[in-house]
Amino acid sequence: MLIFAPVANYLFSDEVYRGVERDPARTLPQAADLSECALSLNVTSKSLGLPGLRIGWITCRHRPLLTRAGAGQALHHHL
Repeated sequence: MLIFAPVANYLFSDEVYRGVERDPARTLPQAADLSECALSLNVTSKSLGLPGLRIGWITCRHRPLLTRAGAGQALHHHL
């Protein structure tokens, strides 16, 4: 399924509320599962109801973008 034309564009999908659906059958696929040029942002704080928990990740299937972003390396942000 093509969701947009891959012309050096990337789709960034903020999916922090993924997993809070009342009916799990209505959960949509991640954008990163639908297109190689999509990035999906996910966190645990919303779905687990734990505000302040700073655990998250970005998924993407585009190898060159992952390489540029430092794939496989933990990224830390400290306030």
